[in-house]
Amino acid sequence: MINQNTFPISIFNRVTENQASECEDMTFDEFVDIVSSFSCEEFASKEAAPLFASTRFTGGLRRKSNATVSGLIVLDIDDGIQIEEVIGFCEQLGVKSLVYTTASHRQDHHKFRVCIPLAEPVPYDEHVACWHAINYTFTGQASDTSKVGCESMFYVPGIYPNAPTQFVFHEGEIFEAKEWINSVNLPAPHPIFVESDKPTRASGKVRRVKRTSSGNSLSDADLDIYETKLVSEKALNKYLSSSDGWHQRRYGLMMSITSRARRMGVSVSSDNIVHLFNQVDLLDGGHYQSPKYQREIQNDAAKALAQAA
Repeated sequence: MINQNTFPISIFNRVTENQASECEDMTFDEFVDIVSSFSCEEFASKEAAPLFASTRFTGGLRRKSNATVSGLIVLDIDDGIQIEEVIGFCEQLGVKSLVYTTASHRQDHHKFRVCIPLAEPVPYDEHVACWHAINYTFTGQASDTSKVGCESMFYVPGIYPNAPTQFVFHEGEIFEAKEWINSVNLPAPHPIFVESDKPTRASGKVRRVKRTSSGNSLSDADLDIYETKLVSEKALNKYLSSSDGWHQRRYGLMMSITSRARRMGVSVSSDNIVHLFNQVDLLDGGHYQSPKYQREIQNDAAKALAQAA
């Protein structure tokens, strides 16, 4: 355990705003004091309450590409696990934490958030990896994966109409992100990436797919975005920073993979493309890991292969 440092918190007055009204560095205790004061206020609806994001944005604009570092993991849980289970688990583990209900919380439909501080702020990619580790540890992957990035906004706790209120702060230990990451082995398709560097030719993390007597083929080790040239640095950076629509970005990355495989003389399957895409998706926040999206991704991969043929 390490004594906690401060971390940035951005405040937004309304969900429609894209510019933070303020951003301050604070300890977890200071953060709890602030949201505790909100928890005693009455709000006509959640839309009337302010929101926070656990990062500082360059230029102040809330965009993933503008997110800097984060020292706070927030799990957004919409049923699938009872709030008492998570509160009890926090106490059992002896981890410093805050659990509070949201405006949508009901006795028969538990909707709440879990806030876990980190010993020190970490870069975006490490925040995402740590989020997956903590989500798996505390909820068995019950949290909303669309809220994995530190650019996500969350309404502050408060007194909302028809919503039973719970606000539970637990004293305990604070751990480094890497301690959380190294404490679990996530099942597929949830690999953890500790390194925040993107794959580059100079990094030593990229290698060519080996040739065999039967032609070029992909081994399990090759199906890693840090270990193959099938996902280029240019394509990866374009996917992570592009403002294109989600389907256009996704399909464009798949087309890049199939085109590079063809130029390299490597035979790839739709499963290979899906496997590589899922790794990039997890770096981007893990938005497409549900069965529904995985079926769509399989279809897109098959189309990309057919078009590249």
